[in-house]
Amino acid sequence: MCACLMVLSYGLAAALSGGQVKQLDKQFQAAEAQYEAGHFPEAAAQLESPLREAPESFEVHELLGLVYSGSRRMA
Repeated sequence: MCACLMVLSYGLAAALSGGQVKQLDKQFQAAEAQYEAGHFPEAAAQLESPLREAPESFEVHELLGLVYSGSRRMA
């Protein structure tokens, strides 16, 4: 998938500090790695904060959808 949160970073720049944006980016990247490893519950957990802080982020919603889809395939 290899998405990045540049759109998220730009959209949140006014509302959040640089450290907060970097933390959300790290959480998103960790969720992406968990997803790619097939660890869907862990990926969903990693997306909780980015989803709460950036509810308008397409990237976060897209990855969460992929996580849920992957979870269904494994069930």
